[in-house]
Amino acid sequence: MPKSKHSKTIRGTFFAVLFMFLGSSGLFLYTSWNEFLNDSKQEILTSADITFDALEGSLEDSRLLLNFIKQKLRENDSLDQGLPPNTHELLQSTRKEFNLYHPIHHLGLTVVIDPTGKVIKWSGPLKGANAELSDRFFFKAIKADPSKEYALGELLESRVSGTPIYQIAIPVRSSKGDLVCILSQQISAQIIDQELQDKLLPGINVVVQMSNGAVLFQHPLLPLPSEPDSDKNRPLIAENKVKAAQPSETAGQVFRITGGSQGITDTSYVGILKNEEYGVSTVAMVSEKSLLSLFLRKNWGFFPLTLLVCLILFVLFYGLCHMTMNLEKALWNATTDPLTGVPNRRAFENDFTRLVKLMHREGQPLALLFIDIDHFKQINDEFGHAVGDRALNAVANCILDEARRPFDLCCRWGGEEFVLALPNSKPGKALVTANRLLKCMEGVTISNSNMMSTPKITISIGIANLTPGLEMGKDELVRLADKAMLQAKAEGRNRLVVA
Repeated sequence: MPKSKHSKTIRGTFFAVLFMFLGSSGLFLYTSWNEFLNDSKQEILTSADITFDALEGSLEDSRLLLNFIKQKLRENDSLDQGLPPNTHELLQSTRKEFNLYHPIHHLGLTVVIDPTGKVIKWSGPLKGANAELSDRFFFKAIKADPSKEYALGELLESRVSGTPIYQIAIPVRSSKGDLVCILSQQISAQIIDQELQDKLLPGINVVVQMSNGAVLFQHPLLPLPSEPDSDKNRPLIAENKVKAAQPSETAGQVFRITGGSQGITDTSYVGILKNEEYGVSTVAMVSEKSLLSLFLRKNWGFFPLTLLVCLILFVLFYGLCHMTMNLEKALWNATTDPLTGVPNRRAFENDFTRLVKLMHREGQPLALLFIDIDHFKQINDEFGHAVGDRALNAVANCILDEARRPFDLCCRWGGEEFVLALPNSKPGKALVTANRLLKCMEGVTISNSNMMSTPKITISIGIANLTPGLEMGKDELVRLADKAMLQAKAEGRNRLVVA
C-alpha cells in the first residue's frame, strides 16, 4: 500500500468532512428558516385572530350592555314621549348592575346621543361633556339606515379623556320607528392593546379595518387623530393597500410583499382575516427583517454549537480514518505479497476453500493453474536477486491481466510459484488462458543495469480441472495441478500440461 495513496485518502477525507460540515450547516439553516417561516406565517394569522377575538369580546360586552340599557329604557317609560327624566340615573344603575355579572373594566363612557348628534347623557369611569358627534361614522350609518341594529366607530383619541378609544352604537327607536336616541359605548383601545402585548408575534403590526376603510383598532397604538376622516399617523397596512400589492384572493392566507409596494417600506409577510358579522378585516403584517432578527435571536447558539459539534465529529472521523487505514494496511500486509502486490498463499487458501465449495454446490467447473518460473535459482545466481524480483513481478503482471473476473483468484504460492484459480471455466477455457500466459511471457524483457545480457523468462504451467460430478477437495486439486506443472518441467519447460 503506497504512502502516496494514504496521503491522498487523508486529503480526500478532510475535504469530504469539510464539505459535509458546510453542506449540513447550510441545509440545517435553510430547513430551520423554512420551518420558522412557516410557523411565523401561522403566528401572523394567529395574531390577527387573537386581536379580533379581543375586539369581538369587547364589542359583544358593549352590545350586551347597550341592549340591557335599551331594555331598561323601554321598561321605565314609553319612548314615544322621549327619554325618561331619570335617564342618567338609569345609566349608572344599569352599568353597576351589569358589572356585577360581567366585568367591564375595558369599557369607557356610555353615551346617549340625541337625533341631532349631541351628547345629552353619559355615565362611566370618566367625566363626560356635552359634545357634537354628528360627524362620527357610527352616527351617520345609523341615521342613513333605519334598519341598522348597530354601527361601529373608528379608532380616535377621545375628546374627553385623551386616550385612544373605538366605539359601538345602537339605535333606540319609538314604537313608530322614530329615532329617539343613539346609545354609544366607548371601549378603551389602550387596555385592549395592553392585554395583547404578550400574546402577539413580536414586531407585528395589526390593523382592524372597517368596511368604509376607517381603522377600528391597531397594534401597536400610534399617536391618533382626535377627529374622524383624518389620515394623520394612520398605519400603512390598510387592506386596500395590501390588495393593491397582492390582487389575488387574500383572506385567510399569508403572503410576501416586496418593499416599496403601495407604501410598504420593507419586504413583509401579511395575513388577512375577515369577519362577516361585523364587516371588518384584520390585517397583520411583520417585516422580513423582524422575522430574521427573531430567528437569529432564537438560534443564536447554533453557530458556535454547530462548529463545536462538527469539529468533534471531524476529529473523531479523522482519527477513525487513520485507524481504518492502519487496519487496512495491516490486513494488506497480512494477505498480500509485498513484492508483487498479488495475494499471498494465506489469503488464497481462505478464498479458494469457499470457492471450491461454491463450485461443488452449484455444479460449476473450476480450473486451477499452477505456475512456476523456469530456472529461477539460476537467474538469481547469474543476474542477481534484483533481476529475479523483476522476473517475479513480470509473471505476476501477466497473471493479473488474465484474472480480471470478479471471482478469479491468484496468488504467489511461495518462492517462484504462482497459482491461478478460474471458477466457471471449462477445460478448454483453462487451456486458452494458459497459452495466453505463455504468450505474455514471450514478450517480457527484464532490464539489467549491471550487465549487457538479459535473461529470458519462461514458465511451466500445470492445469487441474474440477468438473461437475467430480468430488475433489481443495488440497487434491492443488496437488494435481502441482504434479502437472512438474511434468511440464520434466518435458522441457516453457509449456503446459493438463492433469
